[in-house]
Amino acid sequence: MLALPLFDAALVTVSRARRGVPISQGGSDHTSHRLVALGLPKWGAVVVLWAVQGVLAAITVACAAWGKDVTLASAAFLGVVGIVAFVALERVHRSASAP
Repeated sequence: MLALPLFDAALVTVSRARRGVPISQGGSDHTSHRLVALGLPKWGAVVVLWAVQGVLAAITVACAAWGKDVTLASAAFLGVVGIVAFVALERVHRSASAP
């Protein structure tokens, strides 16, 4: 249930550390801002994040209901998708902020 907020915190922390920016400094490098940089309207970014959180919540319920096999498969799938999304979104901010 906390996967999306943890993903965002990790994305921002890694991005700021790579750029030499203090991680406590505010900025427009959160997941929602990166989705807008990809061309989504603000409301579209919100809808995407709500949908992702809804899918994650459904997976959580399925894992609780169906046990270990679903949990392991879900963890593997979400791990791969999370890494791909992390790398892609980290690149969005770097290309948007490049001169």
